[in-house]
Amino acid sequence: MLGGRDAAAFTAAAAETLAALHDLGATDLLLQVRPFGDAIYPSELFPPSAVASGTYNVPLSYDPLPILIDMAHGMGMKIHGWINPLRLATAEELAALPADAPLGRWLGTDVIRMVNGRGYLTREMICDGVTELLRYDLDGIHLDDYFYPTTDPSFDENAYQSAGEVPLAAFRREQISLLVSELYARVKEAKPNALFGISPAGNIQNDEEKLYADVIRWGSESGFVDYLMPALFRVRP
Repeated sequence: MLGGRDAAAFTAAAAETLAALHDLGATDLLLQVRPFGDAIYPSELFPPSAVASGTYNVPLSYDPLPILIDMAHGMGMKIHGWINPLRLATAEELAALPADAPLGRWLGTDVIRMVNGRGYLTREMICDGVTELLRYDLDGIHLDDYFYPTTDPSFDENAYQSAGEVPLAAFRREQISLLVSELYARVKEAKPNALFGISPAGNIQNDEEKLYADVIRWGSESGFVDYLMPALFRVRP
């Protein structure tokens, strides 16, 4: 919907899209604001998204997020900032970032881990990113189901070795649960009435054993989520 449009063209396109959603009876919109560790809004932490500017890491000429939020609120709809928490851009895109650019200064440090040609963030950076997002008048924060990118034991070998005698899968589920609980706390601290939710994959066994997402715990204990909305897809023949 952004696609590198100028502010006027974007506002017109957004008005048309939101009006259509309103006419369909939509009440809550999940707006993907950070798909690959890049932002559709001016960020001090993440580079501009190609979705917004047309090209990765090209500065935005305006901020589309308040346009969307104000317009949706004016129609009586709520907007939730939807992020993919850990997943970043490709190694080639990250390597092209200037050293003083958002994310560029973290390359080669423990803040960013590389797996299969793509970068992944650590907990603190993800939480700081959500705190930054909550400066906007969002009605909530929503997470996609991109958690551990691999089952390879070497990914977090050093951290695991210092954890003591616990199974690797249990250790990893605890790390993700710590992330989820801190994100929940950050949301409630900034905006007590805002919602925090997650779309875990629809297969709980895969959630627990491959993504290390302890969905049952999050749904049964307080302090993790306000809602769970499983990502269930039906492939049409």
